[in-house]
Amino acid sequence: AVNDTRQTWRHVLINENSKLRDEGLGKTDEEVEEIVRKTEIRNIYPMLHASFISNTEYAQEHAEQTERVLRLSNMYWLTGVLAARNREMLVRQLQVFVDTSFPQLLEKVLASQKHEAVSEDTNATAVRFLRAAKVGRYERFGRHLDPLVKDTIDLMGACRAKLHQQIQDFFDDGEQVATF
Repeated sequence: AVNDTRQTWRHVLINENSKLRDEGLGKTDEEVEEIVRKTEIRNIYPMLHASFISNTEYAQEHAEQTERVLRLSNMYWLTGVLAARNREMLVRQLQVFVDTSFPQLLEKVLASQKHEAVSEDTNATAVRFLRAAKVGRYERFGRHLDPLVKDTIDLMGACRAKLHQQIQDFFDDGEQVATF
């Protein structure tokens, strides 16, 4: 059973790694094989664990057995692994945004400020980056970026309105424009 599980795990890793390679985050084939070799394969008994957690009377009457079952069910180990993976992926995705997406967005905004107003293209670029972030790898872990998307779109709208007002004021009240 352990060999079958390991082969299934290898297949899953190879498929996920190919998806990550498309995003520029994948590992080499040798690294994937090393992960397969180093992965600890454990039997997990969620139903047994849940039954001892839910049936508190029986669990209290048979404390020694309960402690043994909860320890051997490997559910605590599994939740720890899942939490670590979740943190790892969140940090990795945030690093991509910090290193790539947000600097590109800032560069686009700064370039647009040299013109009359923040262009529709810049606003569309910001929305595209943020929508891509929203449907990124976070949703697999139940993380949603709706507040970030809304706040950033609101900020872009506010910046655009402020810049438009400054340009309007320049043309309406500016001394340089009045001399012409």
